[in-house]
Amino acid sequence: MSSELLAYCIYNKPANRVEYIVPRVMDYGTLADVRFVMKYYGKRRIIEILLDAPALQRRFVANYYSLPQESFKAYLKPTAAQWKR
Repeated sequence: MSSELLAYCIYNKPANRVEYIVPRVMDYGTLADVRFVMKYYGKRRIIEILLDAPALQRRFVANYYSLPQESFKAYLKPTAAQWKR
């Protein structure tokens, strides 16, 4: 994801799309994209969004914000490996 694409998504989508944009940037964005989103939305709003995100690929978000992984909705979902047990 390029910074230009990220900027386009943020400035041209309705506000309710932030719940889609922020988790995707945290998972697939460049460091510049992540910094841009953090500056644009602020720590409090990003935490709110990520805690309620249905899916997150990277677990570093919990460590970065010093939050327990159990507080993230995305990390509570059972994985396919857990279903096979």
